[in-house]
Amino acid sequence: MPPTTSIQTFIEALRTKQTKLTQRFDGLMERPGGRGRSLSPTELGALSQAGAFAGPVPEWPLREDISAGLTQAEIDHLEEWPAGEREKARAAVVSAIHADRDIRFYWDLYDGATPITEVQRLTGLPIIVTFKTPRPMVQVEQDASGEVIVSNAEPLA
Repeated sequence: MPPTTSIQTFIEALRTKQTKLTQRFDGLMERPGGRGRSLSPTELGALSQAGAFAGPVPEWPLREDISAGLTQAEIDHLEEWPAGEREKARAAVVSAIHADRDIRFYWDLYDGATPITEVQRLTGLPIIVTFKTPRPMVQVEQDASGEVIVSNAEPLA
């Protein structure tokens, strides 16, 4: 879930399991034409390195493609997701590229205590990556303009 979002956007994310970030990742990995499907050998090599997403976004492979159109709060949110959980997503992307498989990204809430990334690899189906936010980390509040927003109750990391 993005760091802050309107109540309507939050309800839509619950319904579709899609957020601005998961849609961005889906677009990067779509076939044909997704940027993640036309990497140079150097770019694929950088993405294939374990821990490639461990540091801040400016150090990531494909950083311009990932962060284009995102707010600073959304970029901060990406950086706050636990590094080990980002690594699961990176490994799934590399696996999808090497195996020429489709990959889809989703978001959901769950009853745990820390953010997690689940990867499902079922034969004959796209690889599914689901970013899961613990329910206790979600709070509903009203901003200065009176709009009801949903946000993370505490930093993810």
